[in-house]
Amino acid sequence: MTQPFLNSLLFAVMTTVFATVGGMAVFWGAVSASKTRGWGESILVGGAVGCLLMPPFLHAGAWWKVGMGLALPVATIPFGAMVLSLQLWPVVFLVLLAASRRLEPSLLEAARIFLPPRRIWNRIVLPMLLPALCLASAVVFILALNHFIVPTTFQTPVQIADVYVMFSSLYDTRAALLQSLPIWLISMATLALAARLAACGEMGRTNRHASLHAGFAFRGLPIPGGRVLWRGLGGVILLASLLPGLGGLISWVIPKHDEALRTYMTPLLGAVRLALPQFGASLVYAAGSALFASIFGVAIWRAMRVVASRRGGTAIADGKVAWLVEWILATPFVLSGLFLGILLIGASQAAGAWAWWQGTWLMGLAALAVRFVWIPFKAASVAHAQIQSDLLDAAKVFRLSSAATFKAVEWPAMKPSLATAAWMVYVLALWDVETLVLIYPAGGEPVSLRLFQLLHYGYDAQVGVLSLGLVAMGLLPGLALGFIRYAGFHRPSPQGHKMIAKR
Repeated sequence: MTQPFLNSLLFAVMTTVFATVGGMAVFWGAVSASKTRGWGESILVGGAVGCLLMPPFLHAGAWWKVGMGLALPVATIPFGAMVLSLQLWPVVFLVLLAASRRLEPSLLEAARIFLPPRRIWNRIVLPMLLPALCLASAVVFILALNHFIVPTTFQTPVQIADVYVMFSSLYDTRAALLQSLPIWLISMATLALAARLAACGEMGRTNRHASLHAGFAFRGLPIPGGRVLWRGLGGVILLASLLPGLGGLISWVIPKHDEALRTYMTPLLGAVRLALPQFGASLVYAAGSALFASIFGVAIWRAMRVVASRRGGTAIADGKVAWLVEWILATPFVLSGLFLGILLIGASQAAGAWAWWQGTWLMGLAALAVRFVWIPFKAASVAHAQIQSDLLDAAKVFRLSSAATFKAVEWPAMKPSLATAAWMVYVLALWDVETLVLIYPAGGEPVSLRLFQLLHYGYDAQVGVLSLGLVAMGLLPGLALGFIRYAGFHRPSPQGHKMIAKR
């Protein structure tokens, strides 16, 4: 084993430990709230989503400045693992949050009668959350093992960085794939084992149709260690995850005390003008990948439902085939985007003159859509599970076709979740670096790549201004969607009820 490969394993293990502990601490802080969902839990959930959506290069660059200012050993594996864990703990927190809301309330109500609170946590709650915790930790491990930006920023020699350097130097697809084969095998084995463990752990022990917006079934139980401890620890972790990035973003664009505002802003505005083509390229990549990933994700989910209905059962939609399809779709999402770029370049080289897509925007759009197609697919599956079973049963009784059921009952209920999933794909593609770093066409460099390069040369003010523009581009669709829903333009469609009533 080479030293970069060992560094990758150590980096991934330390990141997993830090992120798992942090995610569990924030989770205990969330469940220590009152019996109904309050503002404290909403703040933690919103902060967790904000940590996930923060650009990795912005987060790493801010912590590099903080570490250098405090004279910390920044160019070490533990410090880099700590920085990455502050961005990945929301994976553990959100998975545990979703799993806790699917627990069977009747089991916990019965346990309150016969068991003291501590035994309820030790014998019922924690064992039932263990599969979800294992799945979240495995996802964090795979993401850390395949991460490219944070180890590169903190000058940590890892395997994925060696693959990038070797391929960009020699352009040898076969050698690059062989060198990355251990990372592939470990990632795929970990993902398959975690998915199987989570699937086995959910059988018969969770309420599948419980609302994700419902309160915790175990609210009101005494929390081990005390509520104040977990709330304070969760708040500290959240602040440590958000403040350096946001503070660095603000400080980079504020002029120093000895600089005139006009003198300071002139080069910044010039940098923005020069980066307008890059902003346009980022918009094309983000919007196009969100559109294609949403269409393909819903189409794959819909095809599975149609095949299952024609066979007269749900064996395909809920059985081993569904697990295999979801595992295949999730694999590009958790693996490094560099692998997708290398595979597409290798396919173009093998196709020769038939590779008309090589050197075009379609190559980048295809890579981003394939990488993020799992998000709309999973959103469609989760949203369909929340549909009231009475509506689906009524559609079967009145013999509505599969297309009519989808149009009248399923699609109106799934639109909000799919819109949120499309926005997530848009933001992730907007800030993507590793997927496009090898395959972007001439004149198609996105802003994220420009920022990643500027961070290595100390252009802090330019990085701050361009990052503000990128953050604004990412927030606009979400703000527009929230305004439309708040203003009442988006209302649940009554078509399903009307069609069933007419029949």
